[in-house]
Amino acid sequence: VMETLAAYVREHAKLNPEAAAADREAPNNENEAKKPATDAAKADREAPNNENEAKKPATDVQAALTVLGRRKREHREKEKTDEGQVLDLSNCDLRGADMLGHKGPDGPDGHYANADFYKSNLQRADLRGADLQGARFPVFAFSGGLTLIGVNLANAYLNGANLRDAILKGARLFFADLRRADLRGANLQEADLQKANLEHAIFDEETILPFDEVHARERGMVKVDEVGKPLPGWKPENKS
Repeated sequence: VMETLAAYVREHAKLNPEAAAADREAPNNENEAKKPATDAAKADREAPNNENEAKKPATDVQAALTVLGRRKREHREKEKTDEGQVLDLSNCDLRGADMLGHKGPDGPDGHYANADFYKSNLQRADLRGADLQGARFPVFAFSGGLTLIGVNLANAYLNGANLRDAILKGARLFFADLRRADLRGANLQEADLQKANLEHAIFDEETILPFDEVHARERGMVKVDEVGKPLPGWKPENKS
């Protein structure tokens, strides 16, 4: 049943490659307009906007996603052991999807651990409290800002992911692969980044990290200016 629902989502929320490319290449006027140097700007960044409302999955697709996020514990355990039984949500347009970790009868909903989101677009999706442990994401999955408060992204593959302006307060990112991730303007307050690979991940003056810049440098992160150029003394080094 779950495989059928996932196939339904892939068929009815199929990503349009041309639209996705245009969406990635278009200038992000919202980011340019907002300067998160103040608390008011940061609050504004978390507020809903008309663009979020305009791009959401169809009702039937959203319903299927919700059911998939409510998979029973035994089904999720089977996915961990049966080869090839991962939740396949690849090549999907999931912009604005509600994948929250709601409270359900079998514990919180939002169970998407080990799911394959390869080549899917998750811009403006609401994944607060969702379980995304071990999930696979494409480079541009999150471009445009995302709310990931308290999300479980342990062991997630986020190599090169665009997490610019993402709200990652309290997110669990231990052992996550964040190499070359774009963390400019992201809020990682109280996020768990133990054992996460942060080599060449970039951040800027607006990024809120759970540690100081000395530690960021030790972890291989690179601080950049407003155009993404490494600041003096922050040139990335190739580690053997």
